[in-house]
Amino acid sequence: MPQLSGAHDPRASNLILRETLLAPSYERFLAFCRQSKVITAAQMRKLLDGVSEFDSQRVLEEVVEIREALYFLILSAVHGRSPDESDLRALNGFLSEARAADGRVAQTQVCSQLS
Repeated sequence: MPQLSGAHDPRASNLILRETLLAPSYERFLAFCRQSKVITAAQMRKLLDGVSEFDSQRVLEEVVEIREALYFLILSAVHGRSPDESDLRALNGFLSEARAADGRVAQTQVCSQLS
């Protein structure tokens, strides 16, 4: 399990984070989201229905990437260090994509209401 002591750099291998990831599969990640009340059971079923192995693996890799970036950003703050640029880019990229997706969802909802 990664340690906050900084004794070794978990960046040396993504395996450390993957081994401690609470959601080692797309389905388990969605189950975690469901248990955390981030999504409903109906949303979980919809997200699982017909998803390809490629897409589920891609999503899981993005989950690991953002989790890793958050871990290292928090670790930097704990140790009073400046955060690594790559972690800031990962977080900012995730937030930009989330805002864009929210905008697309809102636009779709408005268009469907106008129909």
